Amino acid sequence: MKRVIIVFFVALLFCNEEEIYTFVNNINEGHRVKYKQDDIMTFEMPGAGEVRRGGNKTQLLEYLGKQGEFFLIRSTLSNIISINVMGDKVSSDYDAQIINNIPCLLYIDINGEVDHLESEDDYMEDIFKKNYLNISFNNYIYPFGKNAVDLSVGDSWTEVHDSVTIFFDEVGSESLMSDSSVYTLDKIKSKKGRKIAYIEVEELLTLELRVAVNFYGEKRLMAGHATGTADGSYKWDLDSGELLKAHVDVNLVGDFEMDEKKFPMKVKRVFILYGKKNKIRGNHAHKKCSQFFIPVLGKFILEIKTPGAKKKMVLNHLSKIAVLVPPKYWCSIKFVSKNSILMVACDQHYNVNDYLKNFNVYKKYLRKK
Repeated sequence: MKRVIIVFFVALLFCNEEEIYTFVNNINEGHRVKYKQDDIMTFEMPGAGEVRRGGNKTQLLEYLGKQGEFFLIRSTLSNIISINVMGDKVSSDYDAQIINNIPCLLYIDINGEVDHLESEDDYMEDIFKKNYLNISFNNYIYPFGKNAVDLSVGDSWTEVHDSVTIFFDEVGSESLMSDSSVYTLDKIKSKKGRKIAYIEVEELLTLELRVAVNFYGEKRLMAGHATGTADGSYKWDLDSGELLKAHVDVNLVGDFEMDEKKFPMKVKRVFILYGKKNKIRGNHAHKKCSQFFIPVLGKFILEIKTPGAKKKMVLNHLSKIAVLVPPKYWCSIKFVSKNSILMVACDQHYNVNDYLKNFNVYKKYLRKK
């Protein structure tokens, strides 16, 4: 009797677990990374047609380690270009040029956002705040939000940003942007031995716009509301924790209106004051002339006084505040920051006899009146 032995070969199938990914910036001390950013925005404005705003910049980030509860990053912006085009009129953001190639220390909190910053003087700090503290959706630890953790290919996650302040021009005009973003981890590829993640994004946007514009030589305020969508893609190096490339297209549609603000007086003379840091100008009063002080660039201390009273106020072009000084008030201006520019509009033509340059003579003049 033959015995037949049947041998069964059992193939064991080993199923690999899905790989899990988390997207966090490399914030190790000594790490350096450089990004180049290009932006362009186009919208329609009543009476002016199409308005385009565009620019580019390069940002170098140097991670310096932790200081107390904050991560410290040295950031340097370079190759900065920021322009507005309206019809045949072209204007640029002068502030952007001032901070070109000047480093700034950013103190990053545990949420990845800028808590505060330090720079070389108060005025420069104001400019940096405009570019860092209120820039839209900038996170230095979680580039795709805090929900981008434990993800597999095909997973999606949502991040919501409410009322983020963004700036559009050199006078600090600001607007509020709300954003709901849905990210999807589309695929993982290996390139030259490195793992690259491809991430897709779709966004719903709401914009409340309030921005000063140069309307054919006249500074005007444009305000309005817009909604729209955005879609784009990102390439992320999983090994180094760095963003390699990003491209996002934005489409906003809304209604905008121009204000009808009037200048506070009839202007007959305009002149420009330039001053080095700590220089004092003025120190006189006028008999008939009213003066409107408009900070174009930099920071100033305006002192206004009479024989019985004195008041000081800080003028800074980012504050969007100008001051009207009537006649018969003694006035002086101190230039606080470097490379400052002050524009003065007058309701009288130049007249040397209108000046009161000696304070004792000024007091006698007031007593006669």
